[in-house]
Amino acid sequence: MKQSLDDVLDESLDESLTALPKEEPLLPYVLEAFGAQLYERGKRALSWAGKTAKLAALYCVAGGFPAGEQIRLENKVRGFDAEKATLVNLALTAAAWGYLSYAAFQQYPVYWAIPCAVGASEVLIRLMVATPPYPEPVPSLLMLPAYALYKVGEKVAGGLSGFKSDVMEDALRRRGGK
Repeated sequence: MKQSLDDVLDESLDESLTALPKEEPLLPYVLEAFGAQLYERGKRALSWAGKTAKLAALYCVAGGFPAGEQIRLENKVRGFDAEKATLVNLALTAAAWGYLSYAAFQQYPVYWAIPCAVGASEVLIRLMVATPPYPEPVPSLLMLPAYALYKVGEKVAGGLSGFKSDVMEDALRRRGGK
């Protein structure tokens, strides 16, 4: 039984390889951890972007709502400041009235002064009332239709909530066999 040198080497290598502990490769775990971290950070970034967009829209639109509604939103929505929202909406309102005056001048040159006068009056009155010593939020004339739609939507949502609770109550009663 003569063994060749190659056979002896192969047997010894096989024995030494099986004696070593087998470690799993680290790369799959690194990739898994990287993916999990990337997902969590992306989720936080999207959440922040959504909250910021909602707050920006509230500042632009709700800044023109009546004072009581703005204060209610200030108490309900974290980060919303009624006074700052009024000033943001005031700047947007001034730009909107300026654009309406320009558009009226382009279409009806005789009547361009009407939106200009109304806009200037609204902006000046809101500016005087919305700044200290009278920091009371003042509604915008342009935002009154948006405010009316908001209140209608709020009533519809409240009605749907009541309808849902009535349906659930009825379903639970029926399940109980009463």
